[in-house]
Amino acid sequence: MKRVLVTGSYGKLGKEVFKPNTNMPFKCIFLSRKKAAVDSPSPNSHIIADLSRKEDIDNNLWGANEVLHMAGATHERDPNKYYRINYEATKTLVDKAETAGVKRFIYLSSQAIGEMGGAYSHSKALAENYIRNSKLKWTIIRPSEVYGPHSNNYVQSLCRFLKHSKVIPIIGDGKYKINPIHINDFVDFILCLLSCNSDKSYYKTYLLAGPSPISFKAFCLQCSNAYGKKPLIVHLPVFLCKSFFSLGSRLRLTKFAPDQIDRLILKKDNDIRTATKDYLFKPRAFSFL
Repeated sequence: MKRVLVTGSYGKLGKEVFKPNTNMPFKCIFLSRKKAAVDSPSPNSHIIADLSRKEDIDNNLWGANEVLHMAGATHERDPNKYYRINYEATKTLVDKAETAGVKRFIYLSSQAIGEMGGAYSHSKALAENYIRNSKLKWTIIRPSEVYGPHSNNYVQSLCRFLKHSKVIPIIGDGKYKINPIHINDFVDFILCLLSCNSDKSYYKTYLLAGPSPISFKAFCLQCSNAYGKKPLIVHLPVFLCKSFFSLGSRLRLTKFAPDQIDRLILKKDNDIRTATKDYLFKPRAFSFL
């Protein structure tokens, strides 16, 4: 039986993928820094370890022959934490996987990738490059904004704000694209990828997003119109917003991380054709109601 070491299984996305009643044709070894709140059914197992501590990671990866690395830092006030967790910890896991003779390394990256997207996006890009230059057979997954009924996420928070607001603040020109993907479409792809025993996913990067990218401004207007609103659009200078969020983050006056604006306005890839070709990925369109 295939044995998959899974990191980040207790995060927002991981909890949706690995629900206790999910029937999987492989064994999972769930890695976490703390004890799991809910035990999963046999034959899965749980390991308590900290990825940032090399001595915590078993040289044989507890018998795993594949790795699904979903753990990562996403909204941090300290940019150095992105590099420690998203890059350095990933390097440690890749090195251990090479030593253990792991068959495949699957990495959950981000659609917002590259140095221009701030510390988070840069740390993800560095991790991707390290994986690509390793001796492992790898698969990289780049999801867009994930939304769904059971999770508190950016897209739905934005929609709730637009439902009640008479003013829409737009950072910059608002022409940058967003393309949300439903959580069920994300989960279906991950489980299909893990269940497939062919080598068609080796050395490939899969972009997972919705079927139709839309500008941020158009998204906000369509959402407001769906709720019967005719809001006032106010464009705010990018530099001013960055300064505000940076100061607010340092003073702990806002939950927004300083680099979230860079991620938002970053030009992103929306080409899902490889995922569609290999795994019949057909995401649903976003519904505003």
